[in-house]
Parts: sequence; structure tokens; C-alpha cells
Amino acid sequence: MEGLLKRVLLFSSLLITLLPLPAYTMASSSFMSPSTSSSKEGLPFPVMQRADDDDDRPQFVYDDEDGSLPSLIRSVRTKLNYVTPGTEEIHVRRDVTGCDSTYEGAKWDSVNVEIRNGRKTTTSWYLDEHGFELIPDGISPSPDDTIDFLDTQDVMDRYYPECERLLKELLHASGDDDKSKLASGGIACARAFDHNIRISTSSFGKELKGGGGSKAQVPLGMVHGDYTKMSGPRRLHDLSQPPKANDVWKQRLQNGQSLLDPMLVQEALEGKRRFALINVWRNIDPHHSVQQFPLACANAQTVPSDGLKTLYIHYKDRVGENYFCSHQPCHEWYYFPDMTFREALLIKQWDSHGALAKILSSDDTITTSASAIDATGPSTFAIHSAFLDPTTKSDAPPRKSIEVRCAVIWDKIE
Repeated sequence: MEGLLKRVLLFSSLLITLLPLPAYTMASSSFMSPSTSSSKEGLPFPVMQRADDDDDRPQFVYDDEDGSLPSLIRSVRTKLNYVTPGTEEIHVRRDVTGCDSTYEGAKWDSVNVEIRNGRKTTTSWYLDEHGFELIPDGISPSPDDTIDFLDTQDVMDRYYPECERLLKELLHASGDDDKSKLASGGIACARAFDHNIRISTSSFGKELKGGGGSKAQVPLGMVHGDYTKMSGPRRLHDLSQPPKANDVWKQRLQNGQSLLDPMLVQEALEGKRRFALINVWRNIDPHHSVQQFPLACANAQTVPSDGLKTLYIHYKDRVGENYFCSHQPCHEWYYFPDMTFREALLIKQWDSHGALAKILSSDDTITTSASAIDATGPSTFAIHSAFLDPTTKSDAPPRKSIEVRCAVIWDKIE
């Protein structure tokens, strides 16, 4: 009883110092309510919220009695912003700065969820199996300490190669005793082709140096996946062609060059080689861990196909696709609190050999209730979202992060 009383008092004292709900604005637009559908006015982003106090469960649980260390948090309760099951097609227009118009057709559904501390589970998280993997000290200390992450050219010149090196080292063939490696032969190529900078303060919206008008974005509090069964292969194909207007990677090439070997890409799209699109997510603040709006990933084995909704992203020169998702009780969410500058989180966005990819390829309407957990094969992607962490203190430093998108093709011919 005494231990329980101490924990209740701890919760009460910490709740006093929790970070208030964000009230971001961009120009004259503000966040819209997550319970409403998109309109033609205001940004479409739903507000990140705390969980409802509709029962006796605490908003966070510590493993120890005094709860003095964030690393000892077992789980947090918060809200994630899904779309409703009745949501159909969703459309958005994205300009050269990376900013979006309203999300036409989106009906938001804010759901109370439990997000477990991935550092405290007995499960080891693997990219191939679960769709995400934390890499401790995954990026070498030098020259990262001096990279200007708000300078697009500096990021491409010095950080992109580090991400490519990391993936090449991790994703080579291995025996069954090392599940962190994807056993599909060696890597024919791993190339970084795009990135986003996200900052959770008034610095968002700041134009990035050398980014062709691109701006720092806010943490994205919507459950989503970055590619679909159509846009994943299409993006790979685009990388084998000369770059388009919105392609930042054109700055890495001479005129007329493509980022990927067209022959390798053709063989991958024909099913002769495995390919994947993988994000390298990282804290870019060398002095502070991530304390505001951390990133949560769903275990890919718990995500069925029938909740997926296609988002069509209209660029000036092409149409991309993401997946939004409606809530499913089977979803299991995890995060890694206090991510440091030396850690990297790999998040799979599409895998041509994924179990769910094969299901989706055979089901044009996505009406089946199949899940990767019911099939055999690797994970296909991990849906993810930033969230409002109820343990965050009011004086916590802002989140500053980068996500680098990479394309990987294996050298094994099927």
C-alpha cells in the first residue's frame, strides 16, 4: 500500500509539470480538431492529445518505486490520431517547401492507446520481423558533430553516406543466429534520396539552406506509412530516372544521371531482386535526448491490411501515395524514450518481400482481413506517429530530428 501511495503521489507531482497541449500555427492556419474532417481552411494536422481520464489507469507506469529515470518507464497512455473506418480516399497538395494543403476526405479519430517502452520489453526488435529496429551508436561520432542539419547540401554530402554505410553493414546476409540481418544475400546498393527535418518549436517553418525552398516541419502526429503497394515500386522506378523538380537528390548528380542503376531497378521490379525503402530516423540535438513528441512505431506483425486508407499526395510533377490507417484493437505500439544523438531508429517503409506486400498485391481493393502475423515472410512496413508524451516536463528541450529515406536493393537474383 505504501508503494502504491508513493506512486500516486509521484504521478500527481509529475502531472503538474507536464507539457501543455501544443498550439502551433503556420501563417494564419492552425491545427484542426481531430474529430472533424478536413476543410479548405487551416492546416489538416490533428492536435496531439493526452489520453482521456475515463478509468483508473495511470497515464504512465514506472518499473521502480520512485520513478526517477525516464528509461524506467514501462508504458504511457496517450492518444494517437487515426482516420475513421469510413474514411475513403484522402487527397493533399504538397508544395516545394514540403508544406501541405488540407487533407481532403480525412476524418480523424483520436484513440486512447498504450505505448510500451521498447527498451524495457523482453522482445528484441528487428527490422525484418517487426518493421523497426533501434541501433545504439549506429552513426559514427565523426563527422556528425559538425554537420549542419539545416544545410541540405551538408546533409547530403556528409550524412547521407553515413546512412548508406549503416544500412549496408546491417542488411547483409547472415545466419539464423543474427536476426538483425536480412538474409537475402548481400546488398547491391543502398542510396539515400530524401530527408525531412522536424522541429517542435517556433523554428519549424524555417527555410533550410540549399533546400530549394524546403522548410523544417513539425512532428507529424498522424498514424501513417510512407509508401503503398503502388508508390513503393513507383518510387524505386523514379530513382532510376533523371530527377524531377521536387527531388532533392538531383543535387548529388550530374545532369541526366539517375540515382539508381536502371538495370538493378528493372530486375527488382520484375521480382528478381528484393528491394526495400527504409527510413533512418535520428535525434539531431547532440546536447539533449528526445523528450518532446517522441516517435512511436506499431509492431508490423499486429497491423492487418483492412484498416489501410490511401492518401494521394499531389506534387507539381507527380502524385505520391502514403497509407493512413483506422484503429484496430490488435495494434501494438512501442517507442524508445530519450533517444540520443548517437542512436538511430530504422523504420521500414516498404519491402517487396514482405508478407503484407504479397497480400496487398493480390487484393486491389484491400478488403481482406489478412495480417502479416497470419502469413509467412518479413514485415512489409511499420506505421508510425509522433505523440504527446504525458511524462514530458514543461521545460523539456524541443525535439529536433531528421528522417532520411533510403532505397536498398539486394544482389541475390531470384
